[in-house]
Formats: sequence, structure tokens, C-alpha cells
Amino acid sequence: QAISGLSDLVRQLQSQHGMAQSSSLARVLVTGGQGFLGVYVIRRLLRQGSSVALLDVKENLGIARQVLTDEEIARVERFFVDIADGGAVKDVVFKFKPSAVIHLAGVQIP
Repeated sequence: QAISGLSDLVRQLQSQHGMAQSSSLARVLVTGGQGFLGVYVIRRLLRQGSSVALLDVKENLGIARQVLTDEEIARVERFFVDIADGGAVKDVVFKFKPSAVIHLAGVQIP
């Protein structure tokens, strides 16, 4: 259900930002992109034609390799920074220049 609502989210963001109505956003940054939900969101975005970047604390493509094809993984730009480091996150945003951010990251407490 949450993933099927992604299309509605895309349309809402396009409307709010005066973007042409299409099935994809131009550039989307997904924080927490290597997690269970993040990988499925990324798959949907890629299949809708978006350029996608993920932001996560460290590289771990275990879940991604179960859900995405090698070609899809290669299309994702990857940034590895701590979501709690505001300066590093800002640098990623300025470098990737997303038209939208889907924030799924969270700080894990051991």
C-alpha cells in the first residue's frame, strides 16, 4: 500500500512545485535508501524514469541486491554520510540537486 501511494506522492510534489505532470520526478534523493522500504521506493522511482540517489550511513547493498537488478543498482548514485551530520547532508543535496527528497533514514540505536 505505501509503495502504491508513491505515484500519488509524485503527482502531489509535481503539482506543488509547478512541474509538468508525468509519471516521474526528474531527480529524487532517498535517505535510508539501502533499507527495506528505501530499496522498494528506489525501484519504483527508477521504473518510472526518475534519476535517483540514495543517502545512507555506509555501503551495504545486501537488500538492494535482492530487489534491484544490477543495471538498476548501477543507475543509482550513492552517497554515504551520517544523516545526523547536517553539513554532510547539505553537501549531498547541493551536489545531487534533487527535485524531491524522500526521507526514510533514521538513527539506529544499538
